[in-house]
Amino acid sequence: MALVSVFAGACSPAATPAPDAGSGSDASADAFSYADAPRADVGRDTGTDAGPRCEPVDGGPSIDLCNGAVELCDRPFDEVAYLTTHNAMSNAEDHFILPNQTFPIYRQLEDGVHGLMLDVHEAADGAVSLCHGDCRFGQHLLVDGLGDIRQFLDCHPGEVLTIIFESYVPESAIEQGFVDSGLIRYVRAQPPGEPWPTLRELIAADERLVVFTADSARTLPWHLYTYDYAWENPYHAETPAELSCAQDRGTRARSLWVFNHFL
Repeated sequence: MALVSVFAGACSPAATPAPDAGSGSDASADAFSYADAPRADVGRDTGTDAGPRCEPVDGGPSIDLCNGAVELCDRPFDEVAYLTTHNAMSNAEDHFILPNQTFPIYRQLEDGVHGLMLDVHEAADGAVSLCHGDCRFGQHLLVDGLGDIRQFLDCHPGEVLTIIFESYVPESAIEQGFVDSGLIRYVRAQPPGEPWPTLRELIAADERLVVFTADSARTLPWHLYTYDYAWENPYHAETPAELSCAQDRGTRARSLWVFNHFL
């Protein structure tokens, strides 16, 4: 079960997303880039794929693969497709009610997911949490979820990831989660309208996390308003015949495309 989307550049055969990498996620893929070759990242601690929950050490090896393929290294960020899980935090293993995904965030990333759609709410106990609507259906502390992402990036220095937030808390709470988790070290501040760097350049700068939000009032330079950079097709199809490349939110003038293809 998996909701998946893809982040890509155009509604055309060239932007066809890669197949689900086996995350067991509710496949609503939001496309961010191609992943043509088998995933074989370089673990910082071993010189090969570090595997789940590695123990990273300082001074990673030189990177020959970018998101699993040498062919992706010299493509700009907006010319790559990224398998993205919708409501990535909502998963069966963590006992969410009516989950969208089968496995937790870290497992999804290990399985080849490169983009995460995350909803942020304040739970009844006041904790800033990853929840899908009502936190009584399941919750995961924001700082813990971001910590999982940080550990994955620590262990896999050849990976570039994307988060798309739907947030119902103040931006200051999002920022605090990034600081407390240590994930702030990896964020990319991308000015609107400027050319995107290549994956190789993002990896070399260790700015390997691009963070988007549906909050148009955001002010932080790395907390990017999604529709300043991207557009998306309709996300509410109920039958295969209703799937379409029609413009929904955002404008086609943007170089990134969130390709919703779930029912």
